[in-house]
Amino acid sequence: MALSENQLIAIENLVTGCSHQEAASAAGVARSTLYRWLQDEEFQEGLNQAKERILKGHEQVLDSYKQALVEAAKHSGDCINVLLEIAQNPDTRTSDRLKAVEMLLQQPPKLMGLLAENAVFPEERLAQEREQALKKRQLEAKLEASPDWRKTHDGYWTDGSRDAFGEFRTYNVKRAYEKLTSSMAFYEL
Repeated sequence: MALSENQLIAIENLVTGCSHQEAASAAGVARSTLYRWLQDEEFQEGLNQAKERILKGHEQVLDSYKQALVEAAKHSGDCINVLLEIAQNPDTRTSDRLKAVEMLLQQPPKLMGLLAENAVFPEERLAQEREQALKKRQLEAKLEASPDWRKTHDGYWTDGSRDAFGEFRTYNVKRAYEKLTSSMAFYEL
């Protein structure tokens, strides 16, 4: 049995925050009828589906809003530089310079922190970490493919990596790869 038009109207009003009385009035039924519908499994399922649709819609809007904020923060450094130029230019009208200073002072501290020259956005940091991990795996694969290099718990060593006391020196992945690819590297102590 499908939900009636009145039931759909009641569901729409309930999920938008109306009271039971308001939803019943909008659907053209008595409040007691609405309470009976609320006990019905099919009505409850329709109400839950409507709530889920609204929640998903809010999540999509929130995600797009967050993305827009990140993009705005990425480009706002240029805007701040323009405001600084206006504020510091003695040839600019005083009223324009004061307005630029006012706008600069109104910037939220968190945004200013994001715009610091060394700031890295979370998405960029994650991409950098993935890139570094991939590069490390590639270097390790090349070292392990080499017949001269052996892996230990604390790095890599080769027969040519003995120190002055005859013990093997271990190298991290990057340094071991440099030694593998450079013929002059073995002569360094």
